[in-house]
Amino acid sequence: MLPTSAPEIFRQLADKLSNVSEEGFFQHLVKSLADILGVNHVVVEHVDSHQGILTTLAVWSQGEFIETAPYSLQGTPCQQVAEHSRLYVPSQVRQQFPDDQRLAALRVEGYLGVAIAAPGGGFLGVIALMHSSAPGFIE
Repeated sequence: MLPTSAPEIFRQLADKLSNVSEEGFFQHLVKSLADILGVNHVVVEHVDSHQGILTTLAVWSQGEFIETAPYSLQGTPCQQVAEHSRLYVPSQVRQQFPDDQRLAALRVEGYLGVAIAAPGGGFLGVIALMHSSAPGFIE
């Protein structure tokens, strides 16, 4: 059964990440979030705002880690996260971002992205939870 409260989600995440080395942290983070929240895809990306490039730090997709090449921030949900700190699209995200080839390749329907902030308040990147079916997220 999936947790339904924020404290329970954070407790489970802390349990899963408590003994993780720095080297494998992002891989454990994406897999743990997918397991705890029951979503198909979790991505952690670094954003180079000056060049407009997303570099993937870790991706868990459909039960396995995958590699992705750096790609343009332009026309992606991550661009909206960079501009507004978060984005939630419960369904039809591919229709809203038709130029995002990764959304199409993963057959993403629902998207939830939150900004990763630097200690000084700047924007570093995105953690995105994505689901291949519209009712995949709890409202």
